[in-house]
Amino acid sequence: MDLKTCNNKVYKQIVERRVPQEALTKVYTMPGYIEAYTNEGRKKSKISSYRKLPKGKYVNLETGEICESKQGEARFRSHMNEAYRNLRRLINYYFLGEPNEVHITLTLAEEYKNLPIKEINEHFKRFWKSFVYRYPESEYIVIREISPKGRWHYHLLVKNASVTEFEPEADFVQKKWKLGLIHINHITNNDNIGAYFTVFDNNIPWLTERDGKSKGNIKRKYIKEFPKSVHLFDKSRGLKHPQPEEMTHEEFENRVKGLTPTFSRAYAVIVEADDRNIPVNYLYYEEYNLRRNK
Repeated sequence: MDLKTCNNKVYKQIVERRVPQEALTKVYTMPGYIEAYTNEGRKKSKISSYRKLPKGKYVNLETGEICESKQGEARFRSHMNEAYRNLRRLINYYFLGEPNEVHITLTLAEEYKNLPIKEINEHFKRFWKSFVYRYPESEYIVIREISPKGRWHYHLLVKNASVTEFEPEADFVQKKWKLGLIHINHITNNDNIGAYFTVFDNNIPWLTERDGKSKGNIKRKYIKEFPKSVHLFDKSRGLKHPQPEEMTHEEFENRVKGLTPTFSRAYAVIVEADDRNIPVNYLYYEEYNLRRNK
């Protein structure tokens, strides 16, 4: 096959479309929460004409053209969006707002504002080693964020399975976190903690002020500023990412029968080719918050 390059682009567009019952669906079940992802292309023929290649490219198997699917910033944005989805599921799997869970904010003082992220991470490792020695059986998720002036701060979610109520001593935490101030609180009256830490207009208000009320603009702005060499989050070894079940969408519909979706959206995957916009696949996302379906 004679391969040649093209300038066609691939993008997603929100559409109104019902999920075919025979389409394969990945289902993530968490305490009080269900997410479902459906890729219609796995059951359709059009998408089979295209094959994904490394570095954001795909090949049209019928014409032999190699095309760009995502470039540079767009590819990084896609990677970050996936990281946020993984983070949201991980949080919702382990953190329910129980009394044995706490949220600790770790900040940087003025004199440490320019400290390299590698050194901050090394200090966090030492901090956690002291913390878990003092409070055995603690597990954590740490989320890295950037302030409007480019200063790092960490959100640390801690769960301790050995107690029914967890109250780490503020003096101890402050002593061990030597780079700045700390704040400890329990998360209450929140039925979707994962969304709280991954929806941008909730926890990064300065971006709302800068870009207005558009959630899409807020997210794109923050992702653009996030360093490409830094992990968005880390976790302790005892916490495992939830794994999906795979079933037809008809089977999924039977599982959630009688429940009202908290959120749902359909996307068309569009290829720009020969002055035409060709839908080659359809993707679907559904959320069910079981705490709201009582």
